[in-house]
Amino acid sequence: MKKIIFILLFQATLINAQTSFIIDDFSSKFYAKIFIDDSSNSIEKFGKTTIYKKTDNTVLIAVDSVSYIHDFINNKEKITDNGKLKYSKQSLIIFDDFNFDKLPDIAIFNGNYSCYSGPSYEVYLYKNNQFEYNQDFTNLVINNCGFFEVNTSEMQLATFTKSGCCFHSSSKYKVVNDFPVEIEREESTYLSHPSFLQVSKYKLVNDSLNSISSKTFYDPVEGDVAEVLSFELEKNKKKVVVFSSENFNLNYVLLKSKDEVEFNFPVLKNDVQNNTFTFTINLLSFTNKKVKYEIFQEISNKKITKIGINIYQNGKKTVLNGITKTIKGNLNDLQEMTLENLILKSK
Repeated sequence: MKKIIFILLFQATLINAQTSFIIDDFSSKFYAKIFIDDSSNSIEKFGKTTIYKKTDNTVLIAVDSVSYIHDFINNKEKITDNGKLKYSKQSLIIFDDFNFDKLPDIAIFNGNYSCYSGPSYEVYLYKNNQFEYNQDFTNLVINNCGFFEVNTSEMQLATFTKSGCCFHSSSKYKVVNDFPVEIEREESTYLSHPSFLQVSKYKLVNDSLNSISSKTFYDPVEGDVAEVLSFELEKNKKKVVVFSSENFNLNYVLLKSKDEVEFNFPVLKNDVQNNTFTFTINLLSFTNKKVKYEIFQEISNKKITKIGINIYQNGKKTVLNGITKTIKGNLNDLQEMTLENLILKSK
């Protein structure tokens, strides 16, 4: 069924400081009346939306709202929709098939109870020739940012939510017996110290959501991350980066393709027992879980001629050589830096 999301206000009257609107073009069977208490000068208005049957004017649904936004009613740009659902601009009535049974359902604006005081709705499914309130579909709105998206071709619903700047989550649902079942979720968390984007993906397998996580290296604000040295390894073209975050903490990261993090040190930003680097000229070392790492460089005529990593584990030494033409920076720049987890030593 083609999605119909709209609102057309063609009659507005002011009676005893009460504004009324009639909306009658969203269905051939139903129409709506919107009443708004216009007695105060507040931006937010109290009101009610009532759905009627056209044949005999029977009341089917009545929903109170405690925060009709006056500009939301009177600004045509905000009360119409261009086919894309955005939680900051949505209609008062959404008339569509939410459970994919080929019968149009209805959602009615009831205030600003979704995330960050975004618009919220009561959702009614059309069952047995009447609209029945559905708490599960209503929760998809309340627990996220605005109304969910309806993908008729895939027979899926999609939601989005966030917490501040640093956590975003999007989910997809299938509908089983009028119940939305989460089948996919992707959560992105922006971390600092060090600066990583943590991405966790979940997929429904055998009635449970399985998780796959990855981390991506990023610079959240220009200048927060100061790269000291970077180079690629000969064996696998993975990238080594030594950097300071917010000018007080030294970090090491080994990157796979597309800046995906394979290993980083320190592992935990608050692990004061295991976050220290030691530097002597041309050599930076640290130890993680009884494995010692040494990033080394050799210099001739003020130019780095050799670079790589020595790894000491279980009495064995492994050398990972770097590609000199990929070098950016110089370990010896650490001599001029004052960092909380860096110990400077002379040979």
